[in-house]
Amino acid sequence: MNYIGSTLEDHSRQFPDKLAVVSEKDRITYKEFNELVTGYQQALLKYTGVHKKRIGIKVEDPPAFLALFMATAGNGWEAMPIDPKWTDAEIRHAYAVASPDYIVTDGEEAEEDDRVIAIRRLREAGRGHALVSPPAPLDDFYVGFTSGSSGKPKGFTRHHLSWTESFSVCEEIFQLTQRDIITSPGPLYHSLSLFTAVHAIQLGATLHVTDAFHRKTLLDRLEKDEIDTFVGVPTMLEALMEECRSRSLQLQGIKKVIVSGAGWSQTSKEKARCFFPEASFLEYYGASELSFVMYKKDREQGHRPFPNVSVRILNEHFKETDCKEAGNVFVRSPMLFTGYLGLPEETKEVLTPYGATVGDVGYKNENGEVVLVGRKSNMIKSGGLKVYPEEVEAVLESHPDIEASIVYPVEDPYWGEMVVCSLQLKNKACLTAEDVRNFCRGKLSDYKVPKQILPLSVFHYTKSGKINRKATLEGRTL
Repeated sequence: MNYIGSTLEDHSRQFPDKLAVVSEKDRITYKEFNELVTGYQQALLKYTGVHKKRIGIKVEDPPAFLALFMATAGNGWEAMPIDPKWTDAEIRHAYAVASPDYIVTDGEEAEEDDRVIAIRRLREAGRGHALVSPPAPLDDFYVGFTSGSSGKPKGFTRHHLSWTESFSVCEEIFQLTQRDIITSPGPLYHSLSLFTAVHAIQLGATLHVTDAFHRKTLLDRLEKDEIDTFVGVPTMLEALMEECRSRSLQLQGIKKVIVSGAGWSQTSKEKARCFFPEASFLEYYGASELSFVMYKKDREQGHRPFPNVSVRILNEHFKETDCKEAGNVFVRSPMLFTGYLGLPEETKEVLTPYGATVGDVGYKNENGEVVLVGRKSNMIKSGGLKVYPEEVEAVLESHPDIEASIVYPVEDPYWGEMVVCSLQLKNKACLTAEDVRNFCRGKLSDYKVPKQILPLSVFHYTKSGKINRKATLEGRTL
């Protein structure tokens, strides 16, 4: 039966001395990691009982976090990663939404709360309790939270099949094998790093983990270790390339660069070819609710669905759109989430009879590829025409002097909503509104080109590196 952690025992027998997890402090073989996971499984059973439960994991050490996550999933329970950097208000929100039965920590939390278990107590509990029967494919194992880039994060759950199916399509499309040495730099309580880590272990590859993303430390490791596969988001890649530039380095050893998200600019892609001259480049689109949906390789213009996914572009009447006609993206897939915690109506808005949707808008080009243009909830209606900020931002961020951009509406008596933007510029560059308009002309329809550049002192980001649109615009003063 295929579930999270189902291959670990076999890996530990087939190649016991192969490195499974490498951190800044530890080099752990498959035999050692299997013993660590099994030990935590038995200790959790002994300490908390055999009934199914939800375990919060607030552990900063990456190998211990990963072992606890896989132990919890392997017991047929639900693992709930907790970011130690969350504010007290964010933690209260997460606990109220997800109601963990126990919280395992390597921090200094007071143990007056009966739910809190210091990780040392699990280690002291030792072995002794027989393992429970393995989980079923549709058993939930993971409690995550949406990024909150446009509002308060929502809790959601996933079942084993949603990830094991994702593993299969990643291996097929990204050509991942046991021979790979993989890193997805960043803390494991971020879903991209966590998914990559669990997949690497499930696959039998070697995983390099970090407790945070630090571009200098990462480049040091990429230079001295034999890492050949990088998985990250565009902001990580930009920071890493800037560090490479400052040291006049190329990373010849990287063979695959896999980038999550639809916001990787063409300018950044071309730059990446200089710093990773031996790499193939793969980009994919997904969401917390949808998992992996579509991918594109190297210089492809649009996305293609993963092999077990079907994508339809539907208009407001739920009819298929014509070529290059924008509509809502609907997905059918075995990799979808189970639902939002405590939000049945919002779950129904995602899991519809027409397929699953998170409000992303796109169209199919003449090659049948899907081109994403934005999110329905961010749409601006200017002079009666629809403008998707993400489409405009992608063009703006292809300008060599623009680091980041945010496009949004301001009320206007003529336009109704006037399209404006705020910019973060590189190297103290200076751009006028006319410079921006001239750059955008020919790349965007005139009605989509920002009419003004408005000052914005701070861009707020989510922990996964996306611009937090809601927080950034709430901080704006006119």
